[in-house]
Amino acid sequence: MRGVGAEASRTGHYGDDLAYIHARGFTALAEAAADEIRQLLGEPRGPVVDLGCGNGVTTRALVAAGHDVIAVDSSPAMLEPGGLFAFDLAGPGRIPGSEPVRGWSEGDDWAILVEAIEDRAGAVLTRRMTTFRQVDGAWRRGHETHRQRLHRPLAVAGRLRDLGLRVRIRQGWRGTRFAPGHFVVMANQGARNRV
Repeated sequence: MRGVGAEASRTGHYGDDLAYIHARGFTALAEAAADEIRQLLGEPRGPVVDLGCGNGVTTRALVAAGHDVIAVDSSPAMLEPGGLFAFDLAGPGRIPGSEPVRGWSEGDDWAILVEAIEDRAGAVLTRRMTTFRQVDGAWRRGHETHRQRLHRPLAVAGRLRDLGLRVRIRQGWRGTRFAPGHFVVMANQGARNRV
């Protein structure tokens, strides 16, 4: 394997290679979400805002179903009561125990090594990723570190209820069950529900 320079380690937004790998090998969650959101929205009636749209898997499915979609990634958003607000979040308990968890995945022209550790006291998940991507016949290696704030489901539900929204917390999109520490929030205007 011939290598081409290494990208600098970064924190924050996905670098080019990690974004490529994510779009090629990690879209199952977005596909499951798109199917359920399409069913929940029913017939097209108004615009849909896809926050954190990533590479657009959910956006494409909603457009194909006839919805007008505004897709935004890494941008602040404001929720107006009256629509459906559906999203998934990482919460405490993503990593069992106190030791780092390591894993890897690969495709035809990419591979990724991941080490993840959870800081329970600080409610932060840290992922250190080494990516390998074949570009112009050579393999390029990159490193990225991402820190993700972990949110407690009941706290998220409480904040949305304080805004007058009805909230449901689930363990996955329809037909899927998430790993521990990962949950779906669905909120809309109306009478309040229990979690």
